[in-house]
Amino acid sequence: MVIYSHSRLSCFENCPLQYKFKYIDKIKTGKESIEAFMGKLVHETLERLYSDREKGRINKLQEVLIFYNNEWQKKWNTSIFIVKNSKPGEYKEKGEKYLADFYTRFFKSDESKTVFTEKEVCIDLDNTGEYKMTGIIDRLSITNELFEVRDYKTGEHLLTQEKADLDRQLALYSIAVQQNFPNAKDINLVWHYLAFGREIQSKRSERELANLKEKTINLIKKIESTKEFKPKVSMLCKWCEYNDKCSSCQKIKK
Repeated sequence: MVIYSHSRLSCFENCPLQYKFKYIDKIKTGKESIEAFMGKLVHETLERLYSDREKGRINKLQEVLIFYNNEWQKKWNTSIFIVKNSKPGEYKEKGEKYLADFYTRFFKSDESKTVFTEKEVCIDLDNTGEYKMTGIIDRLSITNELFEVRDYKTGEHLLTQEKADLDRQLALYSIAVQQNFPNAKDINLVWHYLAFGREIQSKRSERELANLKEKTINLIKKIESTKEFKPKVSMLCKWCEYNDKCSSCQKIKK
């Protein structure tokens, strides 16, 4: 049985051919964009920040930035590619700024308790066990009886409230929280847009979650019944790790 993830579903929606390369043919390129690299290190730094706090150790901002910079130096490699006309140091500085702003604006005043960080969760979409999903929650916190599923975004595109209220990823994660914590009656969805220093929040009703399960199952059925995986041309082609294997991507690059 295939266990899907939000990223796997999104891959099919963005480009069925990319989905085929990645999940059916299982082609590993070893490529990683610098945006993904920077985002991963920012996530690792925030995970350490909150994990240390739960152990009773409050890191100073300077310690946070030192950890981030050390990880950057250790993990940087030549397979990381840059699409935009920028230098690696510019991206590293962006990450530093995102962390410094988050620490000052949110972390210092955050009194919520961390339940866990960067944890893989399982989501049951039906009552038979036929359709399951998996995902990684950046941070689950609780204040009094309010659970909050938190997600850190390092991209430079800000989600509108309308789109946040329709977002699939965190809503699915809230289902996992309900299934694992019977006392989670009140769940908030929180996106931290680090490039903007903003939080976007949303909630889902039980009816909305039921509809989401149904739509997600239908999408999985569509994927599993697909015979021809055609490319879908978009600006995302520039960041596709398989663009050297796709004639459509080559047209975008020119």
